[in-house]
Amino acid sequence: MKNNYYENPQNGGNGEQPMQNPAQTNGTNGQAYLEQPYGSVPTPQNYNQLIEQNNFNNYAGQQTFGNYETTGQTYCTPPYAQNSMYEQYSDNGYQSVSRFENDELGKITNRDRAMQTMDFTGMVYGQRKNCTPMNIDMVLDVKTKGYVFGEIKYFPDEVNEQIYNGIIKPEEKIKLGEKITLMGITDTIQDGGKAACVLLIDSETANPHEDVDVSKAIVLSVYFNHRWRICRYRNIVRFHTDLFWNAVLTRRDWGNWLDWYYDNWI
Repeated sequence: MKNNYYENPQNGGNGEQPMQNPAQTNGTNGQAYLEQPYGSVPTPQNYNQLIEQNNFNNYAGQQTFGNYETTGQTYCTPPYAQNSMYEQYSDNGYQSVSRFENDELGKITNRDRAMQTMDFTGMVYGQRKNCTPMNIDMVLDVKTKGYVFGEIKYFPDEVNEQIYNGIIKPEEKIKLGEKITLMGITDTIQDGGKAACVLLIDSETANPHEDVDVSKAIVLSVYFNHRWRICRYRNIVRFHTDLFWNAVLTRRDWGNWLDWYYDNWI
């Protein structure tokens, strides 16, 4: 199959013969280096071989990852790298290696960034100028089969007392816009055939500078299948996420089962 890239005189071709190899060697074991504008980045082709157009595109973005630079190994940017994974080239081919394999999952890795406040005042929409972005405190992806959203608040003792005495409902203490958004996302996911729920969580941590162990925080109410259920028992977040995770992954009737469980056992 002819490659039009080589036949274009503007790219160095003469319309009949393939263009000269668009690379230069810098005296490094015969490796080919792509010319500018891509910079001097090594390609796996030998200098004496033509660089096919598809390989030219793939390897043009090749570079090393700062702290992960290792002698004799090449690290590639997309399309090989995906999310927190990058592809490491070795004699055995490409291998997926986690860039964060030494980090403890779920732990705060940059406290200063975690405390940074996001300002959405420049993003207001609607005729009445009452629609603006919000942040979601917690999202748990259950292997793409379901999602648990968490809204984490601190409820003073007097508010908790009113909740447990049935004077007010926990979801009444969420801002209307937050509640509508969380309910809308959950309804849309569930109407699409996947599982979703919202946990309204009491952090029980009055000091705003103290870390909250979310797994041990208390769930006050659950939104599932288009309605809120007030929790009669003071179960922790990990109890609810375990329940949801296992139901979605192991029960074909997870929808009816969770409905029944939330109505009778929380």
